Amino acid sequence: MDPFTSSNYGMLRVRPRAFSGFSTDEDEFIELDFSSDSGVERERREVIQQLNAEARQSAIGGHNNVAAAMMVAAPLQYEKKKKLRKQASKDTIIRLKNKDFKIKSRDAELFEDDVHQEGALDEAEYKELFKHEYRSVFTKIVTSEEYRQVIMPFLNVTSDQQQQLLGKSSEKRGIHVHTEEDTAASRYSHIDRQARMAIRRQYGPFIKEFEQVLVDFIQHGADRDDPRLPLILVFQDGFGRFVAHGVCQYYQLKSSSVEYNGQRVTVISKPTKVVELPPTSLCLYLKHLKEQEQTLDKTLPDQQLEDEPFLPFSSIQTRTFVRDYKNKKKAKKQETPSDGKVAAQKKKTTRKKRFF
Repeated sequence: MDPFTSSNYGMLRVRPRAFSGFSTDEDEFIELDFSSDSGVERERREVIQQLNAEARQSAIGGHNNVAAAMMVAAPLQYEKKKKLRKQASKDTIIRLKNKDFKIKSRDAELFEDDVHQEGALDEAEYKELFKHEYRSVFTKIVTSEEYRQVIMPFLNVTSDQQQQLLGKSSEKRGIHVHTEEDTAASRYSHIDRQARMAIRRQYGPFIKEFEQVLVDFIQHGADRDDPRLPLILVFQDGFGRFVAHGVCQYYQLKSSSVEYNGQRVTVISKPTKVVELPPTSLCLYLKHLKEQEQTLDKTLPDQQLEDEPFLPFSSIQTRTFVRDYKNKKKAKKQETPSDGKVAAQKKKTTRKKRFF
């Protein structure tokens, strides 16, 4: 196909300087034929290369003078790009007109391809296509014969039969509470690790006598007239108090140490739930553990468990301690509002100074 032949349809008149960047006669044009899609881009590239070669030869006289070519082409560089963009848009318009094609998005093209292949959908088919299918359990019961046969026997029962069935289901489903077996091993495992180590060091007559005091406290209380009163004990040193806290954990009792009359006392009280005695005393369980260790390791020497030094302790009258402790708390409460009033008065004075 000759790109310089004239035609009545699909012709484009192009100035050579639009491609080469060099000025020529304004009335001189080149007509390009874009009536066919085959070879259009290839012909256009060939024409542009030919025009560029001719312009370069005419500008630099056949010599390889790159500087002269750059001096000639530099002033017209912007105009060259601008006209190339215009020419490209014209080529696109002519190509689209020849194809009789409308500019559409990619989604529209895919949709038209689907319609062309499968046929157009009517309104009902579109609604069915975008319909969200949801079927509840009650819908299945009504529509399905299998589910209906399962539910029908329960629809004809009386209220008494219904209550009877619900009672049976609740009994089968009953709540199962896991209760740990009350053993010496389980109680010993609830003691703090450091307290267990201290108890293993002091498992002699001190623990035996202290256990007797705790058993009497659990069975009869610190005061026979008022069993709610706590047990108050004074130990010789901090190690004895620490061991006592561990033994109280074994017997499921609450214990804490407070200051009273310049000395440290231990307050032992019962929890809200009913406290039961362990099946085995702590001293006997410690002996059992020691015997197991000796049977497992024959190299351990036999030790007498009652040869440990005794840690003495004494008790304080519970009623006196409770009365003094309550009076001390009441005095502290009475002192606190007075301090608050003083602070409030200070705030008022500062506000007056600040705002007036």
